[in-house]
Amino acid sequence: MNNKNTIYQFSIAELLAHGKYEGNASIEQLLNYGDFGLGTLNGLDGEVVITDGEAFTAKADGAIQKTSKTSMAPMLFITDFSPDIKFKIDRKMSYQQIQNIINEKIPSENIFYAIKIKGFFKSLNCRSIAKQAKPYPPITEIRKNMTHLEYANINGTLIGFKSPAYIDKIGMPGYHFHFIDIDKTKGGHLFDFEAEQCIIEIDPKHECHLKLEKSKELYNVELSESYPKILNDLEKKL
Repeated sequence: MNNKNTIYQFSIAELLAHGKYEGNASIEQLLNYGDFGLGTLNGLDGEVVITDGEAFTAKADGAIQKTSKTSMAPMLFITDFSPDIKFKIDRKMSYQQIQNIINEKIPSENIFYAIKIKGFFKSLNCRSIAKQAKPYPPITEIRKNMTHLEYANINGTLIGFKSPAYIDKIGMPGYHFHFIDIDKTKGGHLFDFEAEQCIIEIDPKHECHLKLEKSKELYNVELSESYPKILNDLEKKL
């Protein structure tokens, strides 16, 4: 079903900005498209991490649960992970410093990358979101109430993607990571970190396949020019 050089994106990120928090694809169906990814569940019920073909969800308190195969996702990115670039960091570095190193090692800013960062983190700042009840509040209101999670001296893995700037109307440009600790007990959506040592693996991707559902939510939404600002605000710590 899947092409190993392709990132599969289910839905467009702007729908979340319009309060469209439900999808019709199950985790079981989505796992047919790869073994590595991230997203969220219906109602924005936590932060999904897919690693080694298994799906986990960081709930509002950061606790990791194995994701039910029957759970539905309104937004998810998934691919098969087969890295071509691998290197080790043996000194203390910030998230921004590691981004700078990755930017120097990748061949272009104009393609996609699946990225795994595994190691020991001196500090990690993450977030998660509690499942929302209908009628769903706007994403700008949810941002004010999301849970901030602070982890210290922790081993784990960051699963994520780097996407080109031109994807901003349908996806998430730049870096986007979710974290899961080595014991699969804690996690969340990454804001910032300081790593003491880590191994970074990068899988360049030349294809991104956008899959859209047949739904009134998609057909009737009026897409907004302000969406990139809403998304950027959501990705920042308050």
